Amino acid sequence: MSSQKKIKYIYDDKGNKTDVIIPINKYENLLEDLADIKAIEDRRHEKSIPLEEIEKRLYKKHGKI
Repeated sequence: MSSQKKIKYIYDDKGNKTDVIIPINKYENLLEDLADIKAIEDRRHEKSIPLEEIEKRLYKKHGKI
């Protein structure tokens, strides 16, 4: 069964969607995605580090990548 079929909507007396019920794993995935987006937004003004520099740091710290 697809996750779409597990989604249930709650309607008011006029037939308007007011709430939604989703599987807990879908909810947890949405929360994780939201946290990831927040972290990206919080760090978007930080200076980037070239891949080569990261590789050097990892090699220096661990002796391998």
